[in-house]
Amino acid sequence: MEDGFITLPKLATGILTADTDGRAKMADGFLTQAKRVALGQQVSSSCGTYSRSVATFGNVTNLSVSITTTGRPVFVGMIPAGGEGSQSYISIGGPGANTPSTLTGLTHTAPVTPDYAIQDFVSSGAGTAYGFASKDEGNSVLKVIANLQSRLGDVEDFSGAWDGLIQILRDSTSISELYVSALATRAAGSTVVSPSGPWTIDVPAAGTYTYLVQAKVTDAAFTIGLQNWKLIAFEL
Repeated sequence: MEDGFITLPKLATGILTADTDGRAKMADGFLTQAKRVALGQQVSSSCGTYSRSVATFGNVTNLSVSITTTGRPVFVGMIPAGGEGSQSYISIGGPGANTPSTLTGLTHTAPVTPDYAIQDFVSSGAGTAYGFASKDEGNSVLKVIANLQSRLGDVEDFSGAWDGLIQILRDSTSISELYVSALATRAAGSTVVSPSGPWTIDVPAAGTYTYLVQAKVTDAAFTIGLQNWKLIAFEL
């Protein structure tokens, strides 16, 4: 057939008319979607459980596909790996469990496990200053103060947000970048988000390309995780 002989309106109605030279038309409905050439769909294996605590981009395990295109736009995106018990999500976490220090930093005499119920001060005599009821009582007070200092340090160190980035590359060229962030909560663990997987539409020239996913954190104290995703690419 000559270039341009088949148009989208004709496909939509299932009708192909004769050309200007009077050549016979195809029978109505002869060209169907099922008879069109396959779109070259490529799907990767699952990334499984992947995490990264490095402030430079690195390849996410298995999230890479190669596709040969004709010059039409290409859809590229992450899709859930699927299956019961294989939840797909992206997580971003702060330093360790982010748990404040406990009341164990100072030595005391007795009891071995104090209850930190502070007793009244006592006077050593008329006209003298008041003091702790005992040496152990004084150490208990110091322990409480030290713990408060430690907790304040935790707040100052881990305030703000935990940040990470996910990008999609065509060969070595970044074509899409997703920002992932969670406010630090002073709590153990990480914040989990379950968005639609990062995706984009690329418009490359005809050729063979490799698409891949990379991830990083903005600070090595953070951790970004990807759970049970696949990468898919196909020509539109």
